[in-house]
Amino acid sequence: MLDRTALIYRYDGTQDGLLCCVYEAMAKREQPMMILSAREMQSMLFEDRFIETDPAVARRVADAIRGRISEDALTMVGRALLTHLPGKEIHLLDVLRRAFREGPGLLSNLSDPAVYKLNRAITFLEREAHLLTGFIRFRESDGVLTAVIEPKTQVLKLLAPHFTDRFRQETFLIHDRTHGEALVHRAAGAAGRGETRIVPVEAFEQAPPGAQEQAFQRLWRAFFRTIAIEGRENPACQRTHMPKRYWAQMTEHQPESAWPEALPLSPVQGLCP
Repeated sequence: MLDRTALIYRYDGTQDGLLCCVYEAMAKREQPMMILSAREMQSMLFEDRFIETDPAVARRVADAIRGRISEDALTMVGRALLTHLPGKEIHLLDVLRRAFREGPGLLSNLSDPAVYKLNRAITFLEREAHLLTGFIRFRESDGVLTAVIEPKTQVLKLLAPHFTDRFRQETFLIHDRTHGEALVHRAAGAAGRGETRIVPVEAFEQAPPGAQEQAFQRLWRAFFRTIAIEGRENPACQRTHMPKRYWAQMTEHQPESAWPEALPLSPVQGLCP
C-alpha cells in the first residue's frame, strides 16, 4: 500500500527534476498530494519537501521508462510538462506508476481519465505549436528578427527545429510573453550551424520598426486586404482557422495608424522584380 500522508513535492520544473520526483515517490512508496514546480511557490498547510534534481537518478528513471514501458512514454513526459494542464505532474506520476505494472498498452487507453487528460493536453500543445509556425510575425531591427507570442502552452521547444531550419542564416528571437522565456538563435557562420537556446526573459520590448520595416508591414497588410473576397467574408470561419487570441501579434490585424507617420514605399522599391 502507498503512504498517503498529506505531502507536497516541490521540484525545479525540469524534466530531470520530475523524473527524480517519480523515483522518490516509487522508492518510498509515497503518493504526494501535489507536485509543484518552481513557478508555483504558494504556501500550503501540508508537509513540504523539495526534491533535488540528480542527473544520475533522472537517467536511471529515463532508462527504466524506455526499457519497461516505451520510448513514447518518455516523449509523453517531456511534452506533458510543456502543457497548461493543471496538476500535470500528478497525472504523469499516476500514469507512469501504473504503466510500470501494466505495460505500454496503458498509454493508448483513452478511457483512462489520467491518460485521456494527458493526451488531450499534449494534442493542444502540438496544435498550438503547429498554428504558430504560420502565425508568428517577425520584425526586423538592426539585422535581428524579433517576434512576440502569447501562447497558452510552452511551445518554444517545439518551434525551435522549425525556425532554426528555415532561418539558420538569421539571428532571431521569439519571446514567449506568457511564460517569460525566449527562443534565441544566433546566425550560423562559415564554421558551423550557429547556436540556439531557450532562456528566461521576463521582460522584452521590441524596438520600434524602421522605415523599411514599416513599409514591409504596410505591404503585407495591403496584400492581406487585396486577396480577400468581400462577398465571401466569413468571420466565424476565419476565427476557426486563425483564433482571435493570436491576432494581437499579427501584422495584418494591426491598423494602419499603429505607427503615426505613413511612410512611402520607396524603401522597398527595387526589391521585387
